[in-house]
Amino acid sequence: MKYRTKSFDPIGIVVFLAIMGILILLVVSIISNVINTSNKIDEGVIVDKNYSASYVLYTYSDSKNTTIRIPYTVLESYSFTIRGEKNGESVEYTFSVTEDEYPQYNIGDYYKRYGNWKIKAAAGLFFKRTQAGNILEVIPDGVMCWVRCWDLAASEKTEKGDSAYTAGVLVGKRKNGRYIVADVINRQMSAADVRSTIKLTAQSDKAKYKRVRVHLPQDPGQAGKEQAESYIKFLSRFDVVARLESGSKQSRAEPMAAQWQAGNFDILHGDWNEEYLTQLENFPDGKFKDMVDASANAFSEIEISAKVTYYKYSSKTLAYRSSK
Repeated sequence: MKYRTKSFDPIGIVVFLAIMGILILLVVSIISNVINTSNKIDEGVIVDKNYSASYVLYTYSDSKNTTIRIPYTVLESYSFTIRGEKNGESVEYTFSVTEDEYPQYNIGDYYKRYGNWKIKAAAGLFFKRTQAGNILEVIPDGVMCWVRCWDLAASEKTEKGDSAYTAGVLVGKRKNGRYIVADVINRQMSAADVRSTIKLTAQSDKAKYKRVRVHLPQDPGQAGKEQAESYIKFLSRFDVVARLESGSKQSRAEPMAAQWQAGNFDILHGDWNEEYLTQLENFPDGKFKDMVDASANAFSEIEISAKVTYYKYSSKTLAYRSSK
């Protein structure tokens, strides 16, 4: 009996190994893509915009070995960093966008990747009432500094009730690093009533909490500067500052929102609680944003105030020095 020996087929083996190699690469690519995209998000609030440009000088030699230099070519890139939720957690992701898209969006806008329309940030993305710390019945011990910040509107309520509000939010920072919103004033008033309310509130705050910094917004231009100087003279007996605002309301709210979402804000119980929490939750889609803006600016100012050590060197004058 004759036995047929199986001939060696090198081409078949090479093809088999090539197919196996391709399959292995495909599996590795899929696994790598899953790992790399596990934290990617396609929509969320824009928290940063980045533009970069590189300049390249192309050189080559022609048929006569003459070096040809092409002028600098600009290679531009545009990108957004957005913050959204992935599997219940806050995630940030940076990706490239087109040159046309880049100027259409600002920090604080809501961006949907692969979409062809611009939509606003969803309500509740910045503040949720469930993220607040505790509702306190009394002011806690250990409050290092207080700031009452005002968001001004010099128009009375119209028949439609659509004029802006003047909001004054009192925020304190405690030694343990927690914050407390102790009082909120939110009214539609005339310009004269606004000035009167700010002064009476400053007197009340000083009597109750001792040292309270009054923060006022300063509008750009000469008119804004003159208004700020007028308020500072009007409140000469108090610690008062006026600061220019920059960026969108959303971008100014982000630092406070980060602490709010971490549960580091407590609220003093008061009849203003519901209106205040509702406006925070509706931000930035809500019609009114006065209390949110005042709160965000108070938080920023309180971070400045917390780094200052006050000392009294006469019965009428307060000076300060930076703490180290």
